[in-house]
Order: sequence, then C-alpha cells, then structure tokens
Amino acid sequence: MLIIDETKIANIPTLLVEEQTMTGRPLPLVIFWHGWTSGKESNLRYAYLAAKKGFRVILPEATGHGERLNELSEEERQFGFWQVVLQNIQETKQLKDAMEAKGLILNDRIALAGSSMGGITTYGCLRAYDWIKVAVPLMGTPSYRDFADHIVSEFQKTGIAIPYNDEQIQALFVALSPYDLSETPEQVKDVPLLMWHGMKDPVVPAEHDLQFFNLLKDKGYSDKHFIQDPQAGHNVSREGLFAFANWLEKYL
Repeated sequence: MLIIDETKIANIPTLLVEEQTMTGRPLPLVIFWHGWTSGKESNLRYAYLAAKKGFRVILPEATGHGERLNELSEEERQFGFWQVVLQNIQETKQLKDAMEAKGLILNDRIALAGSSMGGITTYGCLRAYDWIKVAVPLMGTPSYRDFADHIVSEFQKTGIAIPYNDEQIQALFVALSPYDLSETPEQVKDVPLLMWHGMKDPVVPAEHDLQFFNLLKDKGYSDKHFIQDPQAGHNVSREGLFAFANWLEKYL
C-alpha cells in the first residue's frame, strides 16, 4: 500500500510518497517540482505512478506557493518567477542532502523531474549538479536567457509595467547564466533525459526544448528522447505522464 506523508524535509514542506513496507529503508529517490502558481499536491499522479514502480518520491513546495505563500510579497509572486526558480535549485540540493543524511537513498540513484517551472528548475539543476542520474523535464526550457527575454517581451506586449529597470534586468540575466544548460549541453552527455512538450504551448515556448534536443542529437549523445505533442498546449498529456514513469523504471 502506498502512503502519502505530509512532512518537512530540510524545513521545506513536502509530500513524501512511498510503499508503506519500505518506510525508513533506502530506495531510489525522485524529486518532482511543481509549476508556477501551482502546488505540491497537483503532481500526486506522477508520484503515484513512480512510487508504484518502487521509487520514493518527494514533492516539495516552492517558496511563495501553497503552504509557503507568505514567504513572498504580492509583487514578488507576480514578477519573481526567476527568484523562485533559483531558490528551487538551491533547495533541491538541501532536499537531497537531508535524504542522504538519513540513509534513504539507494546507491546514489536520484532522479529529478518537474512540470513547467518544475521542468525549468530541473534543467537548472542539471547545470548546477553532477549527482542527478536521470531527468524528466516536462514543459520546461534549458535556455534561461532566452526564456527570460521572452518573459520580458510578453510583459511589454501586454502593457504590464515591470518594476525593474534595464540595469536590474541585465543583472538578472547575469545571475541566470550559471544555470543555463543550453550553454553547456555536455553536462547531460551521460544523463538519460526525457523531454516532453506540447507544440502549441503558449506559456513556455516548445522551440527552446526542440533546439536543445536537436543539439544533443547532433552531438550523438545517447539516452535522450523528446516527446512532441503536436496538439497539446501547456498541459502534460496522459502519454507524457506514463512516459515519465516508464523512463524512471528503465533508467533509475
């Protein structure tokens, strides 16, 4: 029987999903981050499928979301997307270290996944850390600078005033550069990577994922797969859900 434990790991509100008989014993670990304005509970379907296959899954709550809503101001919740992503990246290591210290990770087998902002977080962690064995970014982008440009452009198109001047925006670009995986694709040479994107996504442009995948393919890197859904928008299909679980089963 699977259990869902509402807990805190590294002082981060988290849902932990696992087989009850395996509680306290080492298992391969899956960390799954949710999307912008979403919450940890929204991804329980992913955790259910992965836990059924024998993995321990943790679903952390991002700062400014759900139980942590009050950690950000109203302005930060509206314009602080990258602030949240960068904190997610730092907290991913904190979660991993906490689980490691408890002896709950089997043979260093760690997978990272997420949808939308969680997929973007996944790419940033792949740039930052070398201990991720498998990754499944869904509706994400590895191109932090390009997506930051896209967000600014979208705000400008809608006439929404951004509370940052040009100097502050350039400082943001500099802060994002160390996490832009598109600049160092060789870092995922040996990481089994499954990417999923709806080709009609109006929120996170699928072209960034496609360009990155083609780059990896041109380099001859193995164990890389990109599922393109020609009709999907910003919502992972049932096919993508099961592909996520099957990818973990095959490689983790």
